Amino acid sequence: MYRCTVAELPARLAARGYGSAHYSIGVPRRNAVCIQQVGDAWVVCPKFEGHMTAVGRFDDEREACQYVFRLINDEEYRAGPDGAKANRVLQEYFARDRVPVEERIRAFGVGTAHYSIGEIRDSAWCLVKEDGRWLVFYLRNGKRTSRSDYRWDFAAAEAAFPLRIKRWRDQALARGVPAEALAADR
Repeated sequence: MYRCTVAELPARLAARGYGSAHYSIGVPRRNAVCIQQVGDAWVVCPKFEGHMTAVGRFDDEREACQYVFRLINDEEYRAGPDGAKANRVLQEYFARDRVPVEERIRAFGVGTAHYSIGEIRDSAWCLVKEDGRWLVFYLRNGKRTSRSDYRWDFAAAEAAFPLRIKRWRDQALARGVPAEALAADR
């Protein structure tokens, strides 16, 4: 079936239309399936509304990834009887439109360690909806820099996000940051 390593998991999920809003690698996150290494074992757990429940412990990394893929693909991890969780509009966006944005960013050679869609994360470019407004910014030490407010125009925010990241990447390369560091996933 879909046996892969943690490093291969994001590409496998993206190929099926699932962006990183659906999962987290190494760091538990609200409303996402998390896979993390604990000692010599791999633990898989969904996190809903701030509570984590371990649903699988695996000695084999590939078995753990297969389980994550199955949980997400079969949507067994969803909280509600109708499959609903979190913000329905954002969930539909993540499932339908997010992957092409991520593909554009990856094409620039920038990995998921440096950007986040739908959640605020330090040391990363963020595209989030707050108080009905779409914001793009870089979060450094808890402070928002290079902030742009696209009000209610999601299309403009979505179009600007990869371009801001590309400009940031070009500046980082000019400062001597290795391309491998920019391509890192979290």
